[in-house]
Amino acid sequence: MSKHIPRLSPTQKELLLDLLEVEELFRDGRLTGGTIASHAMYKMASRRGRTLPAPVAGKVQADHVFVGVFARAVNRLVSAGLLLRRSVRGDSLGLPYQWGFARHGKRDKDIFLTEEGREEALRLREKEAARQAAAAGTVRPQEGTAPPVAEAGPASASPIIQFTIKPKPPVRKPAQVVTGQFQVRFPGYTVTYVYTKRQ
Repeated sequence: MSKHIPRLSPTQKELLLDLLEVEELFRDGRLTGGTIASHAMYKMASRRGRTLPAPVAGKVQADHVFVGVFARAVNRLVSAGLLLRRSVRGDSLGLPYQWGFARHGKRDKDIFLTEEGREEALRLREKEAARQAAAAGTVRPQEGTAPPVAEAGPASASPIIQFTIKPKPPVRKPAQVVTGQFQVRFPGYTVTYVYTKRQ
């Protein structure tokens, strides 16, 4: 990396990882409506349970406290050179109902990862994947190395055990036959008693 990266807070690391994921969707053409920033904010706010119902049915928006947290994290990453603000005024912005809420005045700007930011986000993603693999008890082989292969011993030392699970036969319920009916009339409704017996 060409620039020294300052120590990042957990929120800033989370934002970098979410922006990397959202930008990949954007590059693949799978991001529908909104800006990259609004999608990342929604992911982070949803994860924390910091969303509120929006003025339109079925839509949500981040609460104003989390919007401030998000804006400060973005500003620090821009200052560190990991994010870049860019005008998207000429880009297709979709229809007004796709813009999101509390973002109407800012829909002509968006944030993008710089090269350093993308490298840092990829490094964080690898670190997170390695941590999850270690927590699961599996070890991922490093790039450029082949996975370990178990050596085969003599046939008598390791017998092959096979298990065959036979499906259970379906349980047949005995058929019921109606043997009689009896109706009792009440004011406004009727109750029907049905007598059955199993065969």
